[in-house]
Amino acid sequence: MSINWSEKTKRRYLLELIRKIAVKSPDDVVEVPEGLKGFGTVIYENAKCIACGSCTRMCEDEAIAMENTFDLTSLKNLPEDSKATNRTLLAEFIDKLKMKEPEKPVKVPEGLLGIGTINLSLSRCIFCKECVRICQYESLSTKPEWDLKAILEEIQQES
Repeated sequence: MSINWSEKTKRRYLLELIRKIAVKSPDDVVEVPEGLKGFGTVIYENAKCIACGSCTRMCEDEAIAMENTFDLTSLKNLPEDSKATNRTLLAEFIDKLKMKEPEKPVKVPEGLLGIGTINLSLSRCIFCKECVRICQYESLSTKPEWDLKAILEEIQQES
């Protein structure tokens, strides 16, 4: 008799098992073998994101959350062809106003559209890539790598 596991449950169960067994967790990022589904890393590029929230609404596993903070230093190196025009304009405006570089992310007022940061949960992500598919601004991409150490640290913090 086989057990019918959902992808989320299988992944969570595997991570819990890995955490409980007495193995040294790898310090290096592990390359995911080709064809192994459900493992990898979603990469977020803040400078390309317009904070529309499409990815957060798409993620059924709640692995992506919108935060009301924004790292102004991420605006420094916007690519010339950036689709996030509101951020390009904001960068130019801030550049004219600033007296010194901001040292930490600033809090964004509630309801201010187009400015914010997403937070990716490595332990909740099942690597379905739906967030990457829905993002029109290419601010999310994938890598066939798995950072087990970071995932285990995140689980430890959640516990």
